[in-house]
Amino acid sequence: MIKTVRGFYDTDNHGRWTEAGEIFKLDLFAIVPMSNDELRFDAGGTFNHDNRKLYCYKKFEKGDIVINVMDDGSKRNYKILSCQDYSDFDKDLVIYYLERTDVDG
Repeated sequence: MIKTVRGFYDTDNHGRWTEAGEIFKLDLFAIVPMSNDELRFDAGGTFNHDNRKLYCYKKFEKGDIVINVMDDGSKRNYKILSCQDYSDFDKDLVIYYLERTDVDG
């Protein structure tokens, strides 16, 4: 599902302005924490315990925003930092590295 939205102030994200864009609802995806090894061997300290990986079959761009709506209705916002093409493992599979953007500190 693709939905076009106008810019808005996101009350779930401390009233921050969210630019206009398109919203894609993913049906087949997984958002998982970074492994201890990924955190430990990260060059330059880019990742922390709030970072996640998104496994999906949809093409996104670096800097795109991912909103993960949990079963209890809570939301977590992430920005795409980078991606890895895993289509040699399964057609069109991509792993995105995400930075959480809705936490203070």
